[in-house]
Amino acid sequence: RWQVDARVSIHDLHDETDYTLAIASTVADLAGNTLGADFTSAFDTLGGDDAGPMPLCADIDLAGGQVIDLYFSEAIDALTADGTTIFIYEVESGVVLPGLFTIETVDSYPVVRFTATGSFGPGVEYGLIVTRGVMGDDGNPIVEEFRTFFTGTL
Repeated sequence: RWQVDARVSIHDLHDETDYTLAIASTVADLAGNTLGADFTSAFDTLGGDDAGPMPLCADIDLAGGQVIDLYFSEAIDALTADGTTIFIYEVESGVVLPGLFTIETVDSYPVVRFTATGSFGPGVEYGLIVTRGVMGDDGNPIVEEFRTFFTGTL
């Protein structure tokens, strides 16, 4: 089971700085299975206490076929994290994948879990967009729109 799970503490980041998380496709688990495709995710920090929540990472469980966990830096308004503000879509066709959104807390981070109705197809490129429609409990929108891409695996 492969998971891209790179959590960073918001307290370790500098204000007004661009960051890129990159994991090479050659990274392997203990059994020697490689990731299969490069994973990159870019974000920046605007700074200030009123900046709003920020997605910290997308934990994409492709081997399980249908789960994406989105970790946030602070509590979010559950009513604003759904299929109208978060989109998972096939890049080639632009078709948005149907699924269920739930909110949990994992290791003290608020997590939005997307469970797709079907599986992510092997070799298919997908996009993930978290819009500024996602709001913190304090009413502030996320710092900026978050986008990343990933490829389905067997």
